[in-house]
Amino acid sequence: MLYQNLVNELHVLLLESQVNSSAILQFSHLMREKLKEIGLARFVEEVAMPLGEIIGDSLEQCQLSVFMEHSYTVLMVELLSEFILQEKKNVYEKQELKILLSSFSGEKHILGLFMVEASLCEAGAFCINLGAELPVHEIVNAAYNYEVDVIGITISNFFNKRLAKSLIKEIRSNFPPHIEIWVSGSGANFVDGIPSVKVLTDFTSLLTAYQDTKKKKWSRLKTQ
Repeated sequence: MLYQNLVNELHVLLLESQVNSSAILQFSHLMREKLKEIGLARFVEEVAMPLGEIIGDSLEQCQLSVFMEHSYTVLMVELLSEFILQEKKNVYEKQELKILLSSFSGEKHILGLFMVEASLCEAGAFCINLGAELPVHEIVNAAYNYEVDVIGITISNFFNKRLAKSLIKEIRSNFPPHIEIWVSGSGANFVDGIPSVKVLTDFTSLLTAYQDTKKKKWSRLKTQ
């Protein structure tokens, strides 16, 4: 992996931050500089996601404290939010494709939502992020209210697999086929096989789905 040394360095800094507050400042600086250098899509896929996996392992092995993992999440959300706000200035004017983002009740991991939103905003999508832990009926109501083209759901590996599949089926049953359902995250494969639902396991497939859906939308509008 191209940025493995950087990921390892960031992981060490995060571990040091548990006893040395200045280390978290260095960690934050490195993250911001790398984001500016390589762009959002590569930053998320080649730095943030591999780092997230290592952090998860460190948490399970009790090398990293829960409070430090929470601090990392907040820092990443702040970093991605800054990027999203900058990108939305141009995105709101175009509104080429409207995408609703959320996760189900009980899904407490919010970082995936912001990674997805930031990547889609960079590509030009108009995203409406409802945040985490929303009941299905609220997601459905919001999708109708905002007249979205796509409903994006993030599912972590910790979420109940059987429940995830049932909830995705419920959402799918409320909309016609041209309203697409995208499922992303480490738990996305658990809902594979549901008709008219796209399972996106990485950010390359996410951006490809965005471009394909945008083309379909404009093709459909031309024939109306």
